[in-house]
Amino acid sequence: MKLMLLACSEGTSVTVGRCAKAAGFDVIRYSHPLKLMDNIDEVDPDVILVSGRDFPKQWQTVLQFVRAERPKEACPLIILTGKSFSGSDAENGRKMGLSGVIREEPETEVSQLPEALSRVAALHTGRAAFAFVHPESRALVTGEVRGLSEQGLSLLPDYPSLTEGITPGTELAECSLRAPSDDRILSPVCTVEGSGALLNVRFKTPPSDTRG
Repeated sequence: MKLMLLACSEGTSVTVGRCAKAAGFDVIRYSHPLKLMDNIDEVDPDVILVSGRDFPKQWQTVLQFVRAERPKEACPLIILTGKSFSGSDAENGRKMGLSGVIREEPETEVSQLPEALSRVAALHTGRAAFAFVHPESRALVTGEVRGLSEQGLSLLPDYPSLTEGITPGTELAECSLRAPSDDRILSPVCTVEGSGALLNVRFKTPPSDTRG
């Protein structure tokens, strides 16, 4: 699996490289947006990470370019954000097809990255995997699938704090699901039925095949 990284900071590159290797990704790093965009077809990445701290404006151009040909179910694009990343940035990103955000500041929050990458990796293997974008914070919520049926699933979040504000009745419109031993990545619209230690999610619409 391949991860394209757009970052100038050596610290960011080292952190992403370590987490990506553990999750089974090879990292191809770029320090200029045009270089990444020029090589995306040749690399054919499984996921793209962009440092919003290094590229506070250019990430939108990259996102728009990627989404012109690659839906987020096929190629997640995640922003590593800094303090300058605002609520309006998150909303604009949502409209453009941003897959999620992981904060680089404070540095401890980058600890969310290993789990996020492991869940993305699971979408490309034979394991059951589920991830969704928080409808308000735009955080990428990942976790362990504890139960999966035709009606829905139960998810043990990697970081329960990221589910703050999600209550029974919340609609999750941006989800990615992979069933065990299935090559397809599906995009169901879901409704939260329970929000305790486990998130109980019901499929509001039948999962649709988005990538074979």
